[in-house]
Amino acid sequence: MIVFDTYTNTYETGFVPGPVSEIVCDNTIFALNNYILASVITHEEIDFRVSPNPATDKLKVTVNATEDVLVRVYSLNGKLVIRKDFSLGENIELFLDFLPSGAYLVNVSSGGLNGTKKIQVL
Repeated sequence: MIVFDTYTNTYETGFVPGPVSEIVCDNTIFALNNYILASVITHEEIDFRVSPNPATDKLKVTVNATEDVLVRVYSLNGKLVIRKDFSLGENIELFLDFLPSGAYLVNVSSGGLNGTKKIQVL
C-alpha cells in the first residue's frame, strides 16, 4: 500500500495489518496549507476594496454602500474570527495582529448586497 504522509508531505509504502475495516486520513493541515480558495462568486456583489493585501497588523476596508456595513473575517476552515458592525460613513479598520499567518476570507454585507475577497495575513 502507498500512503501520503500529510505531516511530512512524502509518500510512504507500508503494510496494512490484518482485518482493518477502516483507514482514516485527516489531511486538514495539508489541505489548508496547499489549497487556497481563489475566489467566491455571489450573485449581487457589493463594491468594496481591502488594503493592504497582504496585511500584517491592520486591514482597511473601503465600501461603496448606502447603509450600515457588517464585516466578517473567516479562516479557510470556515471559523468566524472577526465580526464587526460599522455605521455608514465610518472608517473601517480591522486589527489583525492576533491572527496567525495565512489566508482568510473577508465578507462585507450592506443593504442586502454582499461580497467576499481573499486576503493574506503575514
